[in-house]
Amino acid sequence: MGWLQRIKAALSEWRKRRQLDREARRLHKEGYEFYMRFSMREAFHRYAQALEIAYEIANPELVAKSFGGMSEVCRVEGQTERALEYAGKALEAVQRTKNRRLEALIHVSLATVYEKQGRSEQASDHMERALAIARAVRDPMFEGNLLFIAGNHYAELGRSREARQYYQRAVAILTSASRGLVPTASILDTTEERLRETLAQIESRINDLPDLSESAAAPVKQAPGSDATLAVSDRVHFSITSPRMVSAGAPFVVDVWAHLEEQRETVLRRAQEATGPGVAIRSKGPVKVARGTVLSVRLKVDTLIVEDPTDTILWDGEAGNATFLVMVPQNVPEGPRSGLATIHVNGLRIAKIDFVIQVGKSVEPVGCLEAREERHRKAFASYASADLYQVLARIQGIQKGAPDLEVFLDVISLRSGQDWAQELWKVIPASDVFYLFWSANAKGSTWVEKEWRCAYDTRGLEFIDPVPLVSPREVPPPSELASKHFNDWVLGFMTRADGK
Repeated sequence: MGWLQRIKAALSEWRKRRQLDREARRLHKEGYEFYMRFSMREAFHRYAQALEIAYEIANPELVAKSFGGMSEVCRVEGQTERALEYAGKALEAVQRTKNRRLEALIHVSLATVYEKQGRSEQASDHMERALAIARAVRDPMFEGNLLFIAGNHYAELGRSREARQYYQRAVAILTSASRGLVPTASILDTTEERLRETLAQIESRINDLPDLSESAAAPVKQAPGSDATLAVSDRVHFSITSPRMVSAGAPFVVDVWAHLEEQRETVLRRAQEATGPGVAIRSKGPVKVARGTVLSVRLKVDTLIVEDPTDTILWDGEAGNATFLVMVPQNVPEGPRSGLATIHVNGLRIAKIDFVIQVGKSVEPVGCLEAREERHRKAFASYASADLYQVLARIQGIQKGAPDLEVFLDVISLRSGQDWAQELWKVIPASDVFYLFWSANAKGSTWVEKEWRCAYDTRGLEFIDPVPLVSPREVPPPSELASKHFNDWVLGFMTRADGK
């Protein structure tokens, strides 16, 4: 079989798997919606359908989620033995993945079922396993909420001393986490509100507990390193694999990889497994990225058609990739085509990779493209002062994911200086990326206009990363920037909406 046939066969299989994956996730979502409406029969049916597809495409994470949903339905229906059976299968499946949070939640589910059966020893064992995982992933919000659940668990068992200690640890961790939250003017950002509600619930549960003298339980062991406010970050490299040459009328795949330096061989092996031999790899980077960060990847190639130009990578310390299907129109002339892959955190760009694909008469083996990668170390944020709280919330989000990125936010004090225009032309061109926070306020700001024009005149269109705070259809971008960038404006707004 020739390279073209192999690529087409691989593409066909990939598209089939992707369609089935989406169908399974849709069924799982419907199952959860029925579960929340207490339509247990329909919920179980949807989860079972999702499970069948998950097995077909060999996706252990979806297998685990589907069995987990089925277990919850059985627990609510009082079928505890079946609930244990399904939860056990969910645990077996999730342990073949890297999803530690899901593994912790399945342990919680097992603890809940054992508690319902009156088997407190087994229930407490699974609850402690869940808490150990929560500490290991170093997510204070996740750990705090699991400690809250653990407090409820021990309160139900009548062990008020342990319940109180878990509740108090939950309060300490969640309160510490709340100090890192930036106030926001958006009524849709309810993170801080939810946190306040959770803390109020915990305090209420503590007040409802009997005196400590009424509980004879042993004290809870203090977990080492229970301060979960420190996030683990890695030096992440980015690479691109694709055929070096493609032919008119033929589809091909571009993969953008995120990986550690020592995972180069893993990336190479995975690329070979997907597309066959002949794969080369060359790393770019590194960029410091916190684990648990969702990297949004956008791809465009001149005159070629990228079917779905956005994909995501969840960085958890393991090599991951975003996959794009690209079509070459029949009438495209031969020659090089410039491509651009941009990597975003919380809707803001942290790196970009320029590359070149050759359109010719034949298809060459997959390899690492000749690319020029640019890491962003310094960014300039241009915004209207009325949008400050929304901007701060976005900047906080990106700096959690990319802690080494230095964002210049003191533009308001810069504008108040006598030599503002002169300073502007020094600070903006010296940055790696220009974040334009766009809104009705920004559109009406003379300062914002002067800043983006300075960026446009000194560094060009690709230097500007649009960050729309409202839909670009409601507040259209400047005509000079919309000429090539309108899709980026739309994608930027969609990314923001998805993250709410």
